This record gives sequence, C-alpha cells and structure tokens, in this order.
Amino acid sequence: MSGAPVMDEKGEVVAVHGMSDVEVVQSFASLPLSESQRQIIQEAVARVNGVQRLTFSWGMPINLFREYRGRAIALGGEKQEVDLQSQLEEEKRKREEAEQRVGELETERQKQIENEISLVSAKGVDYTKLRDLLAAGNWEEADKETERVMFKVAGSEGWVTNDDVKNFSCQDLGTIDKLWVKYSNGKFGFSVQKQIYQSLGDTKEYDEKAWEAFKDKVGWRQGGKSLDYDNLTWDISTPRGHLPIATSNNHGFWITLRGYSYHAQRLLDCNIKGFQP
Repeated sequence: MSGAPVMDEKGEVVAVHGMSDVEVVQSFASLPLSESQRQIIQEAVARVNGVQRLTFSWGMPINLFREYRGRAIALGGEKQEVDLQSQLEEEKRKREEAEQRVGELETERQKQIENEISLVSAKGVDYTKLRDLLAAGNWEEADKETERVMFKVAGSEGWVTNDDVKNFSCQDLGTIDKLWVKYSNGKFGFSVQKQIYQSLGDTKEYDEKAWEAFKDKVGWRQGGKSLDYDNLTWDISTPRGHLPIATSNNHGFWITLRGYSYHAQRLLDCNIKGFQP
C-alpha cells in the first residue's frame, strides 16, 4: 500500500512503501515548485540515485523521507509567510494610494472653495442666474442679466441718475465684476474697463476724446460710429473690455460719457480690482 511503512526482519521501519525511491522523488518535479523547492528535489534525486537498491527498491528510505518531509513542511511554512507578507504589502500600498487620493480630492475641494466667488449683496440681490449664464459663456444673456440686477441694486426700474451710479453698492459692484472677470478669464469686467479707461487719461472729468477712444478700444464703435446694442458682438473673441455693456434699453448706467465717468470713479472709490484666484 502506498505510504505504508516498510520493516526489516527486526521489525524496524526502514522505508515508506510506494513507488521506487527514484520514482517517488522524481514525481515531485512535476509539481509547481519555487526555485528553492526545485533545488531540494534535485538534491533528493541525486541522493536516491546513489542508494544501493536492496530493500529500498520499492520505497523511500525512512531517514530520507523524514528529512525531505521536514524540509518540505518548512518550505511550505516559508511560502505561506511570504504570501502573507506580500498580501500585507499590497494592502498597505492600496491604503496609501487611497489616502493619497483622498488628500488630492481635499486639495481640489479647497481650491474650489478658495476660487468660488461669494455671491454677496448689500441689497439682497440673487446673483445665481448671472453666475450660471457667465459660466455657460452665454454673454448676451449675461449682459442683460447684469443690467437687470444693477437696476435692482439701485432700486430703480429702467432708469438711473448720476447719483444712483455714485452711490451704487460697492459690495454688489465687486460681486458683479468678479463674476465677469473670472468666467471670461480676465477679458471682461468693470475692473478691466476701468483700466482701459484710465489708460486713456480720464476718470471723472468730461473728456469726449477719451470717451470716443475708449469706445473704439473696447469695440463699441466702428468706423467712427457707435454701435447699437443689437449690433454688438457676443463672443469671447471680441476686444478686451468689450463686456459688460448692460445698456440694452439705451438708458443704462453709462450710455453717456458723463455717466461712464461717474461709473469709473465709483470703481475707484470701491477699490474694484477684479477677481484674483
């Protein structure tokens, strides 16, 4: 019976019954073995081949059986330990990757919070629609919405005075400007227009040449003639400072030179500098 003990005439176990010693050891080579295990089997084959075939021809000598069995058990334990260590290292790697990703997401969230413009208003005006229109690049509708909210801040319906402009809420003026500057990547906004207007040498004093030069610069005039609102271009490719205009009904905040001069001065008074991420 394979695996049964083989005894000599004295009743002592001298081998393990089964295939011949060579066949038994050689059969191990067909098993999936590691490099160290394969080396042990090769040593066993060499040693069994050197044994004189007497009573051991039908089995493995018990001393060799015990030796290789012990070594096989030890190797099995080592392999399990190696596998466990590999699993622990893999789990550690996955955990570190997850922690790194969580950190990255938190950093991104913090950046979004820092770059998010607070839609504050001293007059209780909701700027959500304006923000969404600008975010979508819907420049014409955003300009009309800008006009609407500015009239609401001023507490008027379709008409404003120079005093309305001079007393316009700094907080609301800053919110509107930051939204335009952010979503146009710095191309549009009141603060952008202020910089251009100031570069032409005027802020508050009446200067018709500066006003006409400003309209040429921002694309509000072509061929020496001011463009009607319906003939303006609503695209990001337009000149810097082209928007907002917010004068769709021709009675807006700065349709006239003097009106814009007061508006530019209010931007200075409120220290409007645009959105700076």
